[in-house]
Amino acid sequence: MGERILTVERLFARRYADNGARDELPARWREQPLEEGRAAGHLPQLADLLAEYYRRHGWDASGDPSPQRCAELGIRV
Repeated sequence: MGERILTVERLFARRYADNGARDELPARWREQPLEEGRAAGHLPQLADLLAEYYRRHGWDASGDPSPQRCAELGIRV
């Protein structure tokens, strides 16, 4: 059910959001690496993370839910 809700929200955002539902991190996460911990000194590679996130959800490379995934979830587009 959660996956279905997330996909419906995504479809709605992609259609009606002013910014096209762009996936981006807050500026400080893109520009200021962490000072300590395992990720110290590194910035996240958002493109790589998004590609995996989209793949796991069954969305295409631009973040749109695929027609096949919508059908699997019983979502009529």
